[in-house]
This record gives sequence, structure tokens and C-alpha cells, in this order.
Amino acid sequence: MNKKLLFGVILGVFVIAFATAGLVSHFAKVQSDINVTAPLTLEQSLFTFDETEILNDGQNHYLLIKGENNLDVEVPATAVITIKRNGQEITDNTGLHLAIDSGGDMHYCYDSGGNMTGITNCDIQYVEYLENNNEAWFDWLGTDATYELSGFESPIINHGGNSWTDGSHLFVNGVLTLPGIDPDPGIIAALLVVKADFGIEPGEYTIEVELKPTA
Repeated sequence: MNKKLLFGVILGVFVIAFATAGLVSHFAKVQSDINVTAPLTLEQSLFTFDETEILNDGQNHYLLIKGENNLDVEVPATAVITIKRNGQEITDNTGLHLAIDSGGDMHYCYDSGGNMTGITNCDIQYVEYLENNNEAWFDWLGTDATYELSGFESPIINHGGNSWTDGSHLFVNGVLTLPGIDPDPGIIAALLVVKADFGIEPGEYTIEVELKPTA
């Protein structure tokens, strides 16, 4: 083969290799610059109670569910709240009562809506905010057919006799499924209230909250 031709072939191979390396390097850089953010995020998704905290006291236990819709549009979603005992799914809901504010009422605290008397930090003073506003407009979806069956007491009240929604059919084997949550852009906030009857089976109880986009 002619030396000039051979040199040209070798040089061409080097040029192609160099160009290919450059493209690979550029592609890798482009890939590394992509940051995929989940559309819905929660600050805390797992809550744990031992038997001294939730069992045999018959008291209300308040859990602030707070997160964010990271997109600029409403995100269709389903909320799934799962209760487990000692890491295992429960097959009997007897003795466990849940209520979640169904009107997005806790969210108004972060918009400085409602009675904000004495409220300076909604992340900490959510129960105080509830007490300030429960008689005015807090609505609840509960895992009992009626407010009376739930055993909840003030500040969880059925004001006007029409602020309690029966969600018992949505609570199966310790899992409460709430379709159609569809949070708006920005902060997501809701108040979940849990109560256990006296004599419920002992153990460590965990409550996991998930927001699952549906589209």
C-alpha cells in the first residue's frame, strides 16, 4: 500500500476515534446534567409508635403530613396510608380509628388563612391551628361509618352534623386508600389523626404515607 494512503487511513482512524470519544464525552456530560425530580415528595412518610405511645390510652395522636408538588400543574394522585404491626400487615382494623382533614384545611395554615391567633410556625403548631379553627370549617374523612363510632373527641368534631365523611369502605386490612387527591403546585399539607381503643393487640405500629401519581 502507498505510504501516503496508509498514513491517510491511519490519520482518518485517529480522527474518527477522537471525534467519537468527544461525542461520548459530551453525551456523558449531557446525561449527568439531567436531574429528575419526583413530582410529589413528602418530608416524612413513616411514623412509628410503640405500645406505650398509641395503645391503651384512647387519646388522639396527630401526624402532620407535609410535602410538595414540585411541578407547575396539578398532579392527579392517590394517597395510600398503611398501618403495620411489628412489620406485618394487619388483617383486622378493629380498634384502630383514623381521620384525615378532607378539605385540605391544614393547608390554609401555610397560606395564613383562618384564625392564626398565636400561630407562628405551622410545622410545630398544627394542633393549635386545629383548635383555633375546628368549629369553623375543619372537615374529616374517617375510617368509621359515623363520627360517633369513631370515638374521637374535641378538637375532632362533627360541626354542623355534616363535617364527617364515611371512609370505612376505603380502609381494608390496615390500608386506607384515598383516590383523587390531586394536589396543586406548592406545599401539600394535611392532618392525620389516629386513635387506638383500649386493649388493642400490643406491638410496634408503623404508619406509612405514600402519594402515588396516577397520570
